[in-house]
Amino acid sequence: MTNEITVVNELPTFEEVASAIVEFAKQKPGFELCNYGSMASYKSDYNRYKKDADFNRNFSKGEIIDMLQLLTKVQYEYILKTGKRLSYNKERQQMDYICGQYFPTEYQYALRQLIEEIQFKIETNKRKFSEIREVKPFRTGGEFVAITLHTNPENEMFVIVCPDWEDNTNAILEFSNGDAMKVPYSYIKWKRDLLPSEK
Repeated sequence: MTNEITVVNELPTFEEVASAIVEFAKQKPGFELCNYGSMASYKSDYNRYKKDADFNRNFSKGEIIDMLQLLTKVQYEYILKTGKRLSYNKERQQMDYICGQYFPTEYQYALRQLIEEIQFKIETNKRKFSEIREVKPFRTGGEFVAITLHTNPENEMFVIVCPDWEDNTNAILEFSNGDAMKVPYSYIKWKRDLLPSEK
């Protein structure tokens, strides 16, 4: 499902974010051999970096844009969220990375995690409604909210239900972790009848 969200709420465009991701992936690690006690330890760190760098650099700007377009608005906002180790800086139009212990071995891994998270969310959007075990609706703050139990019964997620404006027969379950799922609106509607009356 493609979402036209490049302007709404002043979110950066898909092209801006994709450009930042590609440029971040192109960065050189900055290894300095003099910091290593042996060639073996240097090669170990280099190979670790190279594995993630090869994965990240395999994606073109166009491919990144295509993936971003498959995210929901909530998912898109989630991956851009500041406060994470790797996030998008809208003012500078670049990816900002907060280094942990050693930048050369970390930064490509952080980007790979982001790309794999995007891929995971795209796959999540393809889940069938039958994969939901149960929906328990309730109200909070005037918004219709539900708890959804996935195939793993220990994995509870809070979700906000909103209309799918592209198809008014469906609703979108938008999870607090950025995942989303399309479900028949009729199911949500009859579940709404089970809600406690508002005071």
